[in-house]
Amino acid sequence: MQVSMAKAFSAFRMILKPVLTRFPLLRQVDANMISGLGLVFTPIAYMLLSERAIAASIIAIFLILLLDALDGIVARAKGQTSSEDGWMVDVSVDRISEAV
Repeated sequence: MQVSMAKAFSAFRMILKPVLTRFPLLRQVDANMISGLGLVFTPIAYMLLSERAIAASIIAIFLILLLDALDGIVARAKGQTSSEDGWMVDVSVDRISEAV
């Protein structure tokens, strides 16, 4: 059974949405800060992979993907979806992470 990426991401969003209600601190954090945190973990994941620490690198990569999904959820929850700066930060961080 093949699951489309859109369905998987939609399910992932449904899982993460309650996180905003349980952790009010996330409402105080800017979505761009979450994107930046994902960018910090990118070289860490690369270093772990180069050291052949496979399990740790998988965890780091999962954390990067989690932060990428979370920044969009926080932006939508705070009504920051029309910001071109936020869009540029998100896309730039995504491309840098993919390149590394």
